[in-house]
Amino acid sequence: MTVAIEAPAYTAARRPQFDARFRATFLGFAGRCTEPLRRITDARLVTAVGEVTDSWFEGRTIWLQLRSDDGASGRVGLDMSVALPVPPEDYAVGQRVQVRGVARTHVPDYPYIAARALVAA
Repeated sequence: MTVAIEAPAYTAARRPQFDARFRATFLGFAGRCTEPLRRITDARLVTAVGEVTDSWFEGRTIWLQLRSDDGASGRVGLDMSVALPVPPEDYAVGQRVQVRGVARTHVPDYPYIAARALVAA
């Protein structure tokens, strides 16, 4: 008997990739700092603002692709088991949002913001 195992299909935009220019803001020792997300320590609370360019579900997580004002793109993960309820219109493509959450690095080394809520920006 032959068993076929299908790998999940991703569009090019949904592959684990990131724009190294995507910036987030956090509270540092000397006050507010803004740096590329990839350089921020995991578990540091950060905020970012951008326009939703793509969204999709993986399990209980809603993934958002954001584009910032300078054209950089970054990722946000909303784990619906711990996130505040988010109506679909809040993360529709074209919606401008502010996210607040912790910086995370996902295997294989792409950073994202693990957010609990979205705020209209």
